[in-house]
Formats: sequence, structure tokens, C-alpha cells
Amino acid sequence: MIQKEGNWVPYELKPRDIERRLFVCEQLLQRQNRKGFLHRIVTGDEKWVRYDNPKRRKSWGKPGHASSSKAKPNIHGAKVMICIWWDQLGVIYYELLKPGETITGDKRVCKAKDIAPKFTLAGWRKDLAYTLCKIGEVRPKKGRPSTPLRNKITSTRPQSFRPSKDYVLIMGDNNFEQRCAIRFCFKLGHNATETFQKLQQAYGEDVLSRAQVFRWFKAFSEGRELIEDEPRSGRPSTSKNDENIAKVRDLVRSDRRMTVRMIGEQLGLSHTTVHQILTVDLEMIKICAKMVPKILSQDQKDNRRDRCLDFLEQIENDHSFLECVITGDESWIFKYDPETKRQSQEWHTSASPRQRKGRMSKSKIKTMLICFFDSQGIVHKEFVPQGQTVNQHFYKEVLERLRKRVIRVRPNIKNTWVLHHDNAPCHTAISVNQFLATRGPSTSLFT
Repeated sequence: MIQKEGNWVPYELKPRDIERRLFVCEQLLQRQNRKGFLHRIVTGDEKWVRYDNPKRRKSWGKPGHASSSKAKPNIHGAKVMICIWWDQLGVIYYELLKPGETITGDKRVCKAKDIAPKFTLAGWRKDLAYTLCKIGEVRPKKGRPSTPLRNKITSTRPQSFRPSKDYVLIMGDNNFEQRCAIRFCFKLGHNATETFQKLQQAYGEDVLSRAQVFRWFKAFSEGRELIEDEPRSGRPSTSKNDENIAKVRDLVRSDRRMTVRMIGEQLGLSHTTVHQILTVDLEMIKICAKMVPKILSQDQKDNRRDRCLDFLEQIENDHSFLECVITGDESWIFKYDPETKRQSQEWHTSASPRQRKGRMSKSKIKTMLICFFDSQGIVHKEFVPQGQTVNQHFYKEVLERLRKRVIRVRPNIKNTWVLHHDNAPCHTAISVNQFLATRGPSTSLFT
């Protein structure tokens, strides 16, 4: 048994939906065979478009160097729905929905009436006729193109012969066999002309050229024993020189996220040459940036270092200090999180088909959770009401409920507990600091 990942599909179809789609496809194929009509079909659909898609960009660097850090942004709220209609030529009309707008039956009817004039506007796509831009001729409005025009379309790009690997192997074996025959004829005492005539009788059109036969016959007569071709160094590289290596080094240092093709286009070099310069001559590799919660400034780094040193000093003086620390933070909680492909793996045999899984996106419905915990577990948690902003007034109410909760569930540290939270504006407000100094814990720590 092996674990197989499921295939992502747009939707999880029921058997009834599968049968209905199969029936519609069969009807469309039958109608297309009777009379071509696919060029008149306009397809419409709606889709969520995310306009803030974070990606970890690779940058060039030496092996062993630390990767750069990149803040992990929120990818769930930045999206908009697009309604789009297209045919075989491309997009006809599209529209972005306004925030809060819902797609209904009446809405689609109105949109269909709105896009109807698009077909006849200034004669554009009237009767869905289209233009052959590459040839400069207009296809007739109805029916298929005429035979001369169809021949012209298919003959615009001449077909070039590209030998396959099998063809190259066969030709190589044929040449090796003829070289063996040349050496055999030399051993029998035949001259070069007689050898070439015998090869013509045996191989016909596939025989080696007269010059090749004479060249190999001369090599064997001079004492050569090796039948295979000697290894060749190949054409010397003219683009891989010190000047181009220096140009690639300077360009990469100016922008370490440039791709190999971008560097090649800018310097006029092939992408294979650029890749060899980067990996062989400059000994560079591409390293992905490391995702971190936030990008800290130097002052914030120094402040956190000082805080950590203070913590270590207090722990040395009091070994039970960490048992009195209660940490608090806020986090967004989504209504549901879709399963990843790795999480949906199932055990199957190698011959069993892969399962299908409907593609889902993160839920747009979310709420904020405020949680406080210590070394023993969660002390207090609560959800922020919908529409409520976490400001200094709301946070003071949360701290008051936390204080009462500590007295009830952690009575042994009710007078010595220490609050540890970040330096968000609502945490460092003057009113909050005054509350912590009068009714809060013995100490408040910020990081």
C-alpha cells in the first residue's frame, strides 16, 4: 500500500450532476457534427480573484548564507469577485462586483442584457465572425473557411525535420557498423576504392560518403585500432568570458531576485550560459526567503534583546519566575480551514485511481480570539464581538475579566503573576498602563 494525494478539482460533483454533464456534452457533439456552431457559444462564469497573493521570492546567494526574511501578510481579506464572458477568440466582457454585492438570477439577466450590445457595437463580432489577424484576411461570417484559405492557414508555418532520439541512435549504430566493415576490408587487403564499392552494394543510400570511407581507411592503414569516434571538446564558448562573468555578477548584486532569462535578455546571453556562470563560475544558488510574522526594525530588535536579557536575569534570581508569567495575544480565527493535499492523503494500492477533492478557499467569515495562557495551560479566552475594535477601553475590560479569572483558577499566583504581551497600541495606552499599575498584575512585560 502507498499513500496517494487526491487530485484538486473545481467542484465535488454528485453522480446526478456527472450524468447531466455527460448528456449535455453528447448533445453538443451531435449538434456540432451536424452543423458547426461552437464558434457562436459565449461562456460566462464568476470567480474569486485574490489581488494580494504573497509569494516567497528566491534570491541569489552563496551556499551556506542565511536567507532573507519576509513578513507573512494576510491573504484572506484581499479578494474580489469577477464576472467574465468569453468565446473562442477571447474575453468579450468582464466586470468586478462591488463589495457586498451578491449574484442572483435577476442580476445575471440584467448583465446578459447589458452585454448583448457588445456583439454589434461598431460591427465588432457581428454574428460572432472573426478576423484572421496573422494572415490579414477576414473569415466569412457563416460557415467554415474556404479550401484555399484553409490551405493558406496550414501552410503559414513550414514543418521542419527534427530527428528523434531513436533516429539518432539508429544512424549512430549504422555508422559504427560500416566502420567495422572498413576495418574488416582493410584486414583482407582491399584498397579504399574497392571498400567503398562493397559498402555501396551492402548499404545502398545509407552508405557513408566517399570522403569518410577514405578517411577511415587511411586511419586504419596508419595503425589505428579504435573504431569509435574520439571524444571532441566541442565548439569553444565565446560568451562565457571574464567580461560577461563580471557583468552577470554586477547585475545579480543589484537585484538578487532576477531570473536567469531576465539576465540573459538584458545582457544578450543564452539562459544556459547565464545559468552556468551563476552556478559554476560564481558558485551561487537561489535561496527562498524565510516567512516570519513581522519584519522588525533595528530598535525593535534591540528592545527585544534587552527584554530577553532581563528575563534571563530574573530567572537566575528566581527559578519559579516563569511559572508566574501569563502571556496574552490576539489572533484571527476562520470559520473553516480547507484541508491541504497532504492532509487528505489516503492509503491505496499502486493500481487504484487517485481520489478527487473539491478546491476550497479560506473562509471569509472570521472572528478575533483573545487568549491568555501560562506554563500550565489556558487561563482565559474570549471572542471579540462582531464589529468591535480592540482599543484601550475594550482591552481594559478584558484585563479586568482576566484578573478575576486568575484569582479563581490560579490562586497561588494571584498576587505575584506577571502579564506578558506585545507592544500593540491598545496594550501600551496610558489608560491601560494606569489600570495595570493600580489593579493589574505586579509587573507588565512588553515584547
